[in-house]
Amino acid sequence: MDTVLEVSNLKTYFYIEQGVVRAVDGVSFTLQAGKTLGIVGESGCGKSVTSRTIMRLLSPSLARIVDGSIKYYPADGPPVELTQVDPYGDRIRDIRGNEIAMIFQEPMTSLNPVYTIGQQIMEAILLHQDVSKDEARARAIDVLRLVGIPLPEQRVDQYPHEFSGGMRQRAMIAMALSCNPRILIADEPTTALDVTIEAQILELIQQIQQDNDMALIMITHDLNVIGEVADHVIVMYLGQVVESAPVDDIFDQPKHPYTQGLLNSLPMIGRGDRLEPITGSVPGPHERPRGCPFAPRCPQVMDRCRAENPPSFVLGPASDVACWLYEEAAEPSHDSS
Repeated sequence: MDTVLEVSNLKTYFYIEQGVVRAVDGVSFTLQAGKTLGIVGESGCGKSVTSRTIMRLLSPSLARIVDGSIKYYPADGPPVELTQVDPYGDRIRDIRGNEIAMIFQEPMTSLNPVYTIGQQIMEAILLHQDVSKDEARARAIDVLRLVGIPLPEQRVDQYPHEFSGGMRQRAMIAMALSCNPRILIADEPTTALDVTIEAQILELIQQIQQDNDMALIMITHDLNVIGEVADHVIVMYLGQVVESAPVDDIFDQPKHPYTQGLLNSLPMIGRGDRLEPITGSVPGPHERPRGCPFAPRCPQVMDRCRAENPPSFVLGPASDVACWLYEEAAEPSHDSS
């Protein structure tokens, strides 16, 4: 399988008056063409910051990539090290929205209320494709039809407030797909949608992915969504990857206590026992605990956990976990700072 994206030891820190926030603190993963990587974790774990770092959408005056690599492999030409490109330069503008596209949370705040849906889709097409305005409009109508919006010839001239929540989300997907990207990043694409619309949106994304051999990064806190769409899953907590494994292993044999906690708090048909929520909450950005970041909430915590942050231990060809419980079962693949 062709690798399209390789992220290695990525660290993105925010520098604010109160101090340094280690929003992404050593994230690594590989993405293949046609495959889906799921990124899960509670709010505040660094999922969205990871995606925005890949897209180079964070302001350099506020956030800095202090370490690591983001290597993008285009269809033609040499690999591009995205951490080294100018976030306002022509190269990243050629890639962003064209080869790597993103579906953002909250389409009502992501879409510009004073421009029609068609104008916003056409803007991306005209920026990246050598076409006329008439051709761009025709393409906008085609992608609206592709994502299941009825009467696209009329809808293309309507404004975001004239669309329902599900229709706005479809319009966001249409905009992201308008240039046939190689990689699609979907950041909570079904947030605030009812379950029927959610199922339709996920089915739509999967169908388009299959038709175009597109790589997909699905970011969500909902493990049910991950179970439906992902091939491989990374579980994040406080900016770090605590477990990485194929999706079946995550659900059938979760290793990290945090992953186990997420699954135990998930309603499942046929489970007779009560749900077991994870105690406590994600620490604030300036309350980072010493040692393992999950130690204050972990039911299996040991003294060592409170003193040392564990490295990532390899448990199989595609599985690793950052937990001292597995020190004797495997050798560390890389150190964790």
